[in-house]
Amino acid sequence: MQLPPSFQSSLWCPMPTHHPASVPAALNLLKSLDGPPLLIRHCEIVAEVAWMLSDSMVNLGVPHDSVLVMVGAALHDAGKILYPEELEGPGNRHEAAGEALLIANGVSIAIARACRTHGSIVNDSLSLEQLLVMAADHLWKGTRRDEIEARIIDMAAGMLSVPRWEAFLLLDPVFESIAAGGTERLARAHV
Repeated sequence: MQLPPSFQSSLWCPMPTHHPASVPAALNLLKSLDGPPLLIRHCEIVAEVAWMLSDSMVNLGVPHDSVLVMVGAALHDAGKILYPEELEGPGNRHEAAGEALLIANGVSIAIARACRTHGSIVNDSLSLEQLLVMAADHLWKGTRRDEIEARIIDMAAGMLSVPRWEAFLLLDPVFESIAAGGTERLARAHV
């Protein structure tokens, strides 16, 4: 599989109004913040799934910020550096903490917001990019979440000006195909 340029570059601009321009730069940031290997690996895999989702959206002609999706996915669990017990246990304290940690380290609010929004679907104002990061965080392990996928389908239908059922027929096989690789990704998740 050919990875997009945002996976291949290692640029990172430490300015509050910018964000890591690539997945490697985002992962390097996590490493520089003493992110444990298990966290780095998880974020890398979720970013891979985010790329699959984003690539599918591009192929369908759904406009979105693919860098925001992939880099947001690579950084979505940054707060687990501060709350390592949430790496393998429940908890959501890492969400707001991750957003604050990233902003304090020069990551744009748009990217850092992925930390806060990846865990809860209750927010009605989530962007397509935020929903794609959220979906990636479930699909990586083979878990499908109907409420997340339904919102993505609704947004895609609106952006493509097609009936919802048509968007469903285009996207449901994408979600299923990605989820089918969950077992393999779970096996790679443990370093």
